[in-house]
This record gives sequence, structure tokens and C-alpha cells, in this order.
Amino acid sequence: MNQSLRNGADAFLQRYQGLRARLPGDVALRDAAAERFGAEGLPSMKGEAWRYTSLRGLAEVAFQEPLVAVSSNPDLGAGIAGPRLVLIDGRYQPGLSVLPEGVTVTTFADRPSFGRLPRIDAPLVALNTMLAEDGVQIHVAAGVDAGTIELLSIAVDGHRPIAFHPRHSFHCEAGAKLTVLEIAR
Repeated sequence: MNQSLRNGADAFLQRYQGLRARLPGDVALRDAAAERFGAEGLPSMKGEAWRYTSLRGLAEVAFQEPLVAVSSNPDLGAGIAGPRLVLIDGRYQPGLSVLPEGVTVTTFADRPSFGRLPRIDAPLVALNTMLAEDGVQIHVAAGVDAGTIELLSIAVDGHRPIAFHPRHSFHCEAGAKLTVLEIAR
């Protein structure tokens, strides 16, 4: 691994150590993810899955905590009139969200669950697992066609590089349908 990627991985690990005591959920799984991420680091172009993608730019950024209070009210624009889930700096905003009938949402922060899928052997999954603070857990009732919902993730502080790692999960009961369109800005 080149030095830039190693330094980037070390910066994420230091971030985890600073946040570890306040992160919700299974600390043992987070520690295992941090150990795995520390051993693997950020993927390099030497790996087959990453051979066309350089993460050097990511590795060289010094990410910071968001400065703006989570209760900020950004301009969502006129184009978002339908069902939407809004996250600001990685945190769910129920006051800005509009849910379709038959859909309920809880947050990862309130009910932290990594589910059955955290493959911490994949470096970026390990990174998300060790640093996830919030996100949405969407549940669609049986037989409900909830249509399309926009998952809008907004970074409010556009002048500094900030990092957030939301953890989302989706559960559709028998016969339920949901299309999620994820938009980041």
C-alpha cells in the first residue's frame, strides 16, 4: 500500500478512536471492523475490484466534524415535492421528511443494528461499520406499494471536508414494494 493510502487509513482509525465512546451499537463489532480496516487499509488500484479507481484523493483529505447544528433548515429546492427521507450531515431529519403511507422509519442512532450484512472483510464496509453514527431503518408494511422515495443526503458545511457514515437498512414485508432513489448534495 502506498504511503498516502496508509496515512488516510490511519486518519480514519484515529477518528474512530476519538468517537468510539459515543458511537451507538455493538462496540465489539466496531472494534473488529477497526482492526480489519487497520490491517487492510484503504483499497488500492492493485486489487482487482479497485484497479480503475484511485482512492488517493480520499486518503489525502483531512475530514472534520460538521460545524452546523443538525437542526439546520436547508433549502430543499422546488423539485422535491414527493415522499422523501432527508439526512443532514448523516443524521435523519423527520421534520424535513415526508413518508408514504405504510412506511415507518427508525434511526440507526436510536436502534443501532448492523443487521446480518456487515462484511468487515471488505475495507469500505469495515470503515462504515466502525464509524456509523446514524442512518435510517425503513420498514414497509405487508402488501404496500410505497412507490418511490428519495433518500436525500445533504452536507451542510460546503466549505470544509466533512465525513459522515450513515447506516441504512430496508425491510419490506411480504408483497411490499419500494424504490429508493438516493441523492447526495
